[in-house]
Amino acid sequence: MIDFGRFILNIFSSSELALMYLLIASGLILQNTYSLYLFLAMVLKIFLLYYPKKLTQHTQLGKRPEGAFDCNMFSCGGKPKRGGLISGHMTNIGMLSTVLGLNLYFQHSFNFQHGEIIAFLLLTTGAARYLTKCHSLLQIILGTITGALFGIGLFILQKPLLKNKTFKSHYEKFMSNFN
Repeated sequence: MIDFGRFILNIFSSSELALMYLLIASGLILQNTYSLYLFLAMVLKIFLLYYPKKLTQHTQLGKRPEGAFDCNMFSCGGKPKRGGLISGHMTNIGMLSTVLGLNLYFQHSFNFQHGEIIAFLLLTTGAARYLTKCHSLLQIILGTITGALFGIGLFILQKPLLKNKTFKSHYEKFMSNFN
């Protein structure tokens, strides 16, 4: 029998995965280079967090809470093999939320609903990662902060890329979905 509560937690816990699929689908199907830019940033995050996670996996900070289960990207069962000093899920959600929020803010189109959606994604993903015992509160906070820093970096990096006509038109098309 399916544990409905756990099923819902796994969905919220993997919200960053759904966003990743949406970005790659819009990047490939719609041939949107800005979506691919964001998707590649999510993939790059895996490499950037590899060593901090590796160095701390056997420390108290890097250990997952007792009872951690179903913590991998797909929430498909099994005990996690690595620690979780910095929550990768929260890093991705924090990164995408920050770059989206900054883009909307500097376009003068950030509104209360955008803030609500961003807060919803951050809170539900963070709560699900905590309630499934995949991360401690500290690991979730560190992931969110790391994600915000990566998001600021993506926002800064995209400025010179926007000089490219194709990239700029794809960026504008992507951002028009939020106005």
